[in-house]
Amino acid sequence: MKRSLPIVPLLVVVMCASWFSAAQASVSVNPNSYVPGKFAMGSSPKGVATSGLVGVAANSADGTVTLFNTCAPKSCLPTKTATVTVGKQPSDVAISAVSGQSTVTAYITNSDDGTITIIPIKASTASMSSSPSTITIGGEPTGIAASADGRWVYISDKGSDSLLVINTESKKVDARIPVGTKPWGVAVSPDGTRAYVVNNGAGSISVVNTSARSVSATIKIGSAPGDIAIDPAGKTVYATNNGSDSVSIIDTSSNIVAKTVSVGNQPWGVAATSSAAYVAAYGSGKISVISSSSRSVVGTINSGANPFGVAVSTNPTIGSQAVLASNSGSGSLSIIAQTAPTAAVTWTSSKSAKSVTGKVSLMPAVAYTMIATKGSATKSGTCSVTSPGSTVTCTAKLTSGSWKVSVKTRLPWQPTAGGQQNKQFTF
Repeated sequence: MKRSLPIVPLLVVVMCASWFSAAQASVSVNPNSYVPGKFAMGSSPKGVATSGLVGVAANSADGTVTLFNTCAPKSCLPTKTATVTVGKQPSDVAISAVSGQSTVTAYITNSDDGTITIIPIKASTASMSSSPSTITIGGEPTGIAASADGRWVYISDKGSDSLLVINTESKKVDARIPVGTKPWGVAVSPDGTRAYVVNNGAGSISVVNTSARSVSATIKIGSAPGDIAIDPAGKTVYATNNGSDSVSIIDTSSNIVAKTVSVGNQPWGVAATSSAAYVAAYGSGKISVISSSSRSVVGTINSGANPFGVAVSTNPTIGSQAVLASNSGSGSLSIIAQTAPTAAVTWTSSKSAKSVTGKVSLMPAVAYTMIATKGSATKSGTCSVTSPGSTVTCTAKLTSGSWKVSVKTRLPWQPTAGGQQNKQFTF
């Protein structure tokens, strides 16, 4: 019978990320963090959003946004495609993408002049397809989110304590929905039936029924909440509590806070995948990773000065994901890998001892597992650091027959170990 294999944790702070070995000149490698690379943005980037190959970051201090390709050919590293002038103090970004269309649309809230900027972007090149346009909506627009079908954009207005509904066809305000005091972050459920707004001045979340266009529930959370994210299944909401250094985790079926998790100092931005939530701690320069299964912090990542916004980037070609965090204090984006690189193994074996040994380079906070299979039979090996700071050795004792052996790797926030080599040995 096949059995689950133990994970041998090796917690270190050394960087050796092979998938960034072809780094371009614009990307610097940080050897003392979980961040394989960073690349420069404008002045004080805050909101960041991605859709396929398209990425947009709002540079709040210089009134611009940076367009970038999330995965350039060959190296699969981000590259800038344009810097676009928008309104005063751009705060947040949403990208509306409709399946099958060759363009996506970026919507940027400009909090200091009561406007939003609309930028049509070519999906294949992450470059502008036509000139930006501006809509005056008044107030102090801050957070923003788009519905999955591309029909609606939802904007929080701190000036009027309301959620604005923008019709993307008419480019006009279709409704103003009263919410709590000083609303900021906005998220929309995958099916588009609910919008969630954090009320920074009230310590609450307003749940908006998007059909009725009214608040259906108010959820009390922590102090001075900043941002909010919903997982891809629409079952869990994560809200950052900037004033109480925590994240509230809400079950959407009940609108009840299931757990409050302590994170870094002054958390703001948050993004969620099916397996984890990534939280930017503005005051401590770190990203906290919350496991969706354990609902606890499983990793803390050094990012940059004052990380603010967080977005999940998916490479549509190979299906891999990374997390991007905007560092408002250092004018950069950090690229955070969601999965450990596949280990490059140096193999040796002993026929007399019926043993296999695989040596790999040490990687940051990676758990290593050796697994051997022969038909339905499975055996696990043991992994240990044999040369501190550089090498991990994994060994398995086997029996007669033909075995396929692999050394798998797993980051703390990675759901399952990966990296199958299937090296064959016969004893």
